[in-house]
Amino acid sequence: MGELSKTQRPASVINGVSLHVPPSFAGILPLSSKRNFQFEPYSFLGLRHSLREGDAALDIGCSYGVMSTLMGKLVGDSGRCCSLEANSEVIGMARRLIADNGLSSNVSVHNTAVSDRPGEVEFYAVPGLQSTASSVSPKIRGACPGAVLQKVKAVTIDEFCLENKISPKCIKIDVEGSECVAVRGARRIVKDARPDLVIETHGTEIMGVGGSLEELVTQLEADGYGLLDLCTGERVAAARYARDYADVIGTCLASARMSDAGIESIRRDLKGITVQGGTGPNPAVSGEMAYTGERIVPGKVPPMLEKEHLARYALAAGMVPGKRVLDMGCGAGYGSDLLLNAGARSVLGVDSSEEAIEYAREHYGREGLEFARTDAARLEARAKFDVAVAFEVIEHTKDHAGFMDAAKRALAGRGVMIISTPNRQENPPGYSNPFHEKEMDEQEFRTLLEARFKHVHLLYQSHVFGVAITGGRADAGGVSYALDPAAMKKQYLVAVCGDALKKPPEGRLFPVAFDHGDYFSQISTDADIGALRSFVDSGRFDEAYAFAQRTSGSGAEWTYLAAVAAHMTGRHDECLPLYDEAEELGFDAFWVHYNRGQALISMNRIDRGRADLEAALAIDPTHKDAREVLNGLDPPARG
Repeated sequence: MGELSKTQRPASVINGVSLHVPPSFAGILPLSSKRNFQFEPYSFLGLRHSLREGDAALDIGCSYGVMSTLMGKLVGDSGRCCSLEANSEVIGMARRLIADNGLSSNVSVHNTAVSDRPGEVEFYAVPGLQSTASSVSPKIRGACPGAVLQKVKAVTIDEFCLENKISPKCIKIDVEGSECVAVRGARRIVKDARPDLVIETHGTEIMGVGGSLEELVTQLEADGYGLLDLCTGERVAAARYARDYADVIGTCLASARMSDAGIESIRRDLKGITVQGGTGPNPAVSGEMAYTGERIVPGKVPPMLEKEHLARYALAAGMVPGKRVLDMGCGAGYGSDLLLNAGARSVLGVDSSEEAIEYAREHYGREGLEFARTDAARLEARAKFDVAVAFEVIEHTKDHAGFMDAAKRALAGRGVMIISTPNRQENPPGYSNPFHEKEMDEQEFRTLLEARFKHVHLLYQSHVFGVAITGGRADAGGVSYALDPAAMKKQYLVAVCGDALKKPPEGRLFPVAFDHGDYFSQISTDADIGALRSFVDSGRFDEAYAFAQRTSGSGAEWTYLAAVAAHMTGRHDECLPLYDEAEELGFDAFWVHYNRGQALISMNRIDRGRADLEAALAIDPTHKDAREVLNGLDPPARG
């Protein structure tokens, strides 16, 4: 089947902007969605407030070109955007996205790295969907042994602007730890043109190379630039920003033109950043519950700290479709909401804080999702649960045995518990969290769990070039990474326990490339596919169809499963275009032909149905069901 043209293909709404998304972007962006998908929303917030029609801009580290395309939309036909990317593997995709959106005349893509001096640099290219993590930092190889070392051309920003006769109003920099080096090579343009800088910063301990975060922000402050933390909307001094983001990823706007009115405008727009998969506005910026350090309020904490918590719920999301779930220590309720969206039959979130429970009820409460105020260690559940999760809560109580006994009582016989806690052995000297009553080391944690469950599978959570939860291997975007637990910093202990659970869970690696909203979207997308697959595999087609209607998935597998759900509930007119799209996206050709053929026959479109069944049998001649359906048809009419 030929590919749909961009005029035929439905558009997707990305950061409030309508874009045509090529099929090759499945897994990166939704191919067709009316629901707003947030791609690096904090960076885009800074760009939207900086750029106007007719402006010139640079996108340093453009990757797949998503932000470059959005920037091209912001500056319009009379503006100009030059995009630079070192990884040659993604250049073609970036140019394709830009061309599909009619921006080739004002957005150009250049295959080059950026440094503080011209020449060549060593660059580690990461394969697959995680190519956004490609970096000049050798630290990436510890997380991804498959990263390929390349030598690539490098230019300075000053040199590039001079050669290409561009004076940018704004420069977006996302170079995975090399931002200090990039800005060093822009001394002339910073002094003369005074562009705004929207920078994704990487704490020196994560990926820093060729300079520190402190050096970067201190120099910008000395150059007369103000710093705005785009994650919180707060104007901050260089020293504080460097301290707050020393070991996490942040996003800041550095501007020599910062005004109180501009800051207030950005703060207002922060309220429009929604949690994908959630039911309402981002509670982080609503101001309705303050972040005290005791529990997470989404968006009120540094993004990477938030992602640590989201990653645990994402790990659990694949285990909850069709299950009754208990969330012990649910806090603000965002994780309970995610688990219901992942296909759980019902979720009960419990927490000892009245403020947190009221907040959770207001923001997330709905059919199938309830919240109750109770001390988890004293929980006496009326009904049994299939899955219990308890993330970063047991350390808030002294009575670890009572907590675990309550959890075990709440579980059905074949129930599964997923629990996490900080690893006391990884605490720096002198560290003490005032909200933690009692922390455990690995052996204490294991002993506590093995006294109550026949099977305990222990995983480790840490930062690599994302957030990894692994026992040795981790999957990310279809690429499997070998991660050595012995070499990893085991910041958190995560256990999956049960009396009937024998198969160890697979590790996951959640990329740093996604910002708050996108990260939740990616987790929700993975969970949507898992839930939809569970409904289809168990023959619950009405539930599968209803679930597909309330979610907005994308990619080959989700589209195929949605087609099957429509097909098996008799909605043949709906299923055919979905089967066509699944075929276009590259889903298993046999199953597309086999199921679409049967749908066509049900609609009395015999000739086309016959052709699909014949195509299926050409792929697998031994498939008895396909052969039986084909043999049951009347012979084709002879002209």
